[in-house]
Amino acid sequence: SPFLRVEEPLILVENANRWSQNWQELRQRKPNADWKWPKLKGQSINHELLPLLAQQTQWHCSYCDCNEIGKHEESIDHFRPKSNLAFYHLAYSWSNLYYVCGNCQKSKLEKWSEKHPLLAPDEAGYSFEYYFLYDYNSDEITPNPLRTAPERARAQFTIETLGLNDIRKHCCGRRRTWKTFCKKSANADFNLDDHPYRYLFSLID
Repeated sequence: SPFLRVEEPLILVENANRWSQNWQELRQRKPNADWKWPKLKGQSINHELLPLLAQQTQWHCSYCDCNEIGKHEESIDHFRPKSNLAFYHLAYSWSNLYYVCGNCQKSKLEKWSEKHPLLAPDEAGYSFEYYFLYDYNSDEITPNPLRTAPERARAQFTIETLGLNDIRKHCCGRRRTWKTFCKKSANADFNLDDHPYRYLFSLID
């Protein structure tokens, strides 16, 4: 199921439009200008935004659902790329910011496709099982063949863009999670939110 966003923080309500305008003007002057989070009271605002974003997904990556994220690996992703002229105005939009792991951030970078838009994990009607299937033999995920051609294309683009079938980074992790689930899910204190890749078990009673 899609995660629910908390209310937009006041820091963005008060400043997002101005900061986005500043970013747009900077990129128009210097097309290759580097991105830097603005500071308030001497601290970069991403340090304030990051825990708010993380709480929405119980500190799981918004894209791959892994929760084994070290402090040096967690980051904020601009779903619609901040380097894309069409999305300069969304640089500080609360709905465009996601808590992600280093693996997904490095794989996604600034990729975007208007033809097959990346699946947003909090878009209306989203669920893992609607768009994807999990292969318990290969530990890969594939587009759900029951969906329409455009939906399958979106799912495939999402898999490729986020590197969700990387053997070392994700497939092995899904295999470990599945084994843990089989061993411990019957325990009274088992909490699925404590484990990565929770979506694999969304249909299991």
